[in-house]
Amino acid sequence: MHIKIAHHFTHKWQDLSLGMKGIILNALPLTVLLASLASLYFKEQQAALLEDKLRNTIQIQRDIQAVHTLLVEASTGVRDYLLTGDRTFLKIYTSAYQQLPQILRGLEHRLVDLEQQARIRKIVPLVKKNLADLQVLANKNLTREIIDHELINKFESQSKTLDELRKEIEALSAREAVLVALEQDEVNTERQSSINFTMFAASIGILGSLIGAWVFSNTIVRRVRQIRDSAAHLARGEPLALPSISRDELGQLSEELDHAS
Repeated sequence: MHIKIAHHFTHKWQDLSLGMKGIILNALPLTVLLASLASLYFKEQQAALLEDKLRNTIQIQRDIQAVHTLLVEASTGVRDYLLTGDRTFLKIYTSAYQQLPQILRGLEHRLVDLEQQARIRKIVPLVKKNLADLQVLANKNLTREIIDHELINKFESQSKTLDELRKEIEALSAREAVLVALEQDEVNTERQSSINFTMFAASIGILGSLIGAWVFSNTIVRRVRQIRDSAAHLARGEPLALPSISRDELGQLSEELDHAS
């Protein structure tokens, strides 16, 4: 069955005109090259998407660290105010109070991992509670040298909330570190795959060109040499025995030389 199919295609190839054969032989490596470039473009797009995902995860890590830093600074600023009575320390708290909501909204938007989304939903109300407790402490009138029970209770509440926030933020940060490592591996794997595919495509292109050259040499150049030798025999008046196995221009020329002999 396979032999019959091969013979059929061989016969069809031999009957093609020389112009069509030239087009096919030139188009074959070009087609392989274009297909390779298209596949390489697709792989580059995939790698770019993975790199964007990695950059997003790295930005999430930065935002998580920023949340933790601002919470600590806000708490420190309020406590320093309560200890010294100097309201300039509250500028740190005010700055953190203004920045934290925006950073948290960015985190909620960027997080795609379901586990991380659940954590941020738990962290946001804790941050709001912590800031509310700090706001109460920041509004305390320190003209009296009396530490009331409400102040002590707010300190305890704020410290407890901050400790809980630290645990959640550490878990959030640890998970993001794992995600960064995984996504970095994906990017490296995709880049290596692109390099391997480029080398493979180049090899296929070279192989296609060599096959085209081999086919050209065996189906056209060889027959042209036969006709050249036959023409020399014809000039000497010697009989010819040219095989006519195709109906292309060279086959027709062979038949004409055979008739002329």
